[in-house]
Amino acid sequence: MAKLIEAQQAQNQRFNDLMAQAAQERQRAAVESTRPRPPGPGASVEEFLEYKSKDMAWQQGQHTQRLEQMFRSHTQRLEQMVQQQAQQLEQARMQANVDSHKARMQAEVAQLSRQQGMQWVQKGGAQAVLRTIHQAMTEANPKITLAQTAQMLASEFGLAAPSQQAQNAARRGQSVEALQQQRAAVQQRKGALPAATSARSSGQPKDRANSVRKAMAAGAKFPPEMLELYGLNGNN
Repeated sequence: MAKLIEAQQAQNQRFNDLMAQAAQERQRAAVESTRPRPPGPGASVEEFLEYKSKDMAWQQGQHTQRLEQMFRSHTQRLEQMVQQQAQQLEQARMQANVDSHKARMQAEVAQLSRQQGMQWVQKGGAQAVLRTIHQAMTEANPKITLAQTAQMLASEFGLAAPSQQAQNAARRGQSVEALQQQRAAVQQRKGALPAATSARSSGQPKDRANSVRKAMAAGAKFPPEMLELYGLNGNN
């Protein structure tokens, strides 16, 4: 099969050469048909001299055309070489800009990943997403920074660590929830909180609840938390 393919290619090449040669012959014949014809045997001297003048002008014209064609071919080759070199220089410049931009982005990502709450940037997939979104956003706003883009992503998808204020609020919420659970347990038992029992067992006066009752009977007001601490309510 390989030999058949090679033979076919060689045959095609010979055919192409023959076609090119035939085209050249036709071109030469067409050019030759424009050449002045010599006068017949009975022509006068003036006719012969006129023919020689026209023939020399024709030959000079053909020589000029060949020179012009050679010049055009040489100019085209030079233009192609210049364009290729310009393209290579432009590609090298663009590649240098791309490498510089990539190195700058990597440095910014590395610095950003070390900031508080931005540890998620250390993941490779997150970095790719961050760079892609940042590139898209800079087309609309060239001044937006990588850090601003990361902050927007963190806020949108809840990636950043909670602030100190949010952490304090969460701890307060947990404390309130624990206190509510403890109150509910006290109400279910209808007894005093463990803290009150512990306080009474540690030697504090056992009649403190009675003192609170007496004060309430005299019109004193106590917060609900304190009443619950001694197993009291507003009626007892």
